[in-house]
Amino acid sequence: MLLMRIDLSIYAVLVLFFLLIDLHKYPVQNDKAYLFHFILLSNILILIVEIFSWAVDGMTGNSGRLLNIIFNSLLYVLNLVPLSLWCSYFDECIISNQKNRLRRRKIYLSLNCITVLIVVINLFTEFLFQINAENVFIRGIGAPLFAAMNYLLFILYCITIIPYRKLITGRIYQVILNVAILPAIGGYLQTKYYGLILVWPMMTLVCLAGYILIEREDMNRDTVTNLLTRSQLERRMKFLINRHQPFSIIMIDLDKFKSINDTYGHKEGDDALKLISNLMEKSIKQTDQAFRYAGDEFVILVDSADPKSPSHIANRLMINLHKMNNHAKKPYMLSFSFGFSFFDGSGDESIYHLLSEADKAMYQNKNKNKNKSIT
Repeated sequence: MLLMRIDLSIYAVLVLFFLLIDLHKYPVQNDKAYLFHFILLSNILILIVEIFSWAVDGMTGNSGRLLNIIFNSLLYVLNLVPLSLWCSYFDECIISNQKNRLRRRKIYLSLNCITVLIVVINLFTEFLFQINAENVFIRGIGAPLFAAMNYLLFILYCITIIPYRKLITGRIYQVILNVAILPAIGGYLQTKYYGLILVWPMMTLVCLAGYILIEREDMNRDTVTNLLTRSQLERRMKFLINRHQPFSIIMIDLDKFKSINDTYGHKEGDDALKLISNLMEKSIKQTDQAFRYAGDEFVILVDSADPKSPSHIANRLMINLHKMNNHAKKPYMLSFSFGFSFFDGSGDESIYHLLSEADKAMYQNKNKNKNKSIT
């Protein structure tokens, strides 16, 4: 009977260990990646503690009773940790201001401190749970409080990120939905049918979704520039077109890039690509995204309903490019040509038509620049 109860938890632990092993193939580059590691580790810890709590339930002797109290107390202490980490993880994906992110983390931490305090009080009041004379776990009247705390935290989190809703991409939105739905289903079934272990295996499915939709996607960035790739650009464009959300794209092509490779070598050529990619990321808003399209071609996706936005960004890029050339101390001057296309949110536009429009405009700009240099 015990093995039937914990089978699903064992499989969940194995899945999480597999994700951790796969993640270790890639270097951890930012706080978001660190948080995802902690999310996996916290879920593994809770699953293991839950397995042991069932293993000692009903065990005879004083040591069995003590272990039952310890394991179930740990379960309640850790109860809010995974959701708090998910909230911090989403903050890293959505909120650019570090002070705001840190302030929100302090709120999550304070809520976890409250859970620890409640668990300590339970040792004297048996408000959350009790272990009866047969060393069997029995839920207390306060047990639903912890489920309510998770729901309350998640609802408040969703309310507080409304001002940032434009920054929530389709992939992040899907994972947030998984956090909302899957553990709730598991919690309902686990409450209705005592003995089922479903909440944390369901959270394992959430981790799997986060790994596939966000972490794995981010690990597939361009290896030279660390920018998003062409396939990611096309997916993002399709998403915006399907939602009838206006946007623009700026196609950028480096001028005379081949001569940099031929004269100074491919390493210097890679450095030039990195300089341009850094320039783009520093010149755009958080709502916009830069992609390496192919070779020395780049695309900036501008998430704005204003068709003049690309022109403003292009002017900012040219100003920043001039500053960079003056400070980079390179034996060459970087320059680029660009072209725009705009989707107004109506119709069912093809992404390839929009890319073709921007590409044509870019080559017109390149020919114009060549004619200027000749005269």
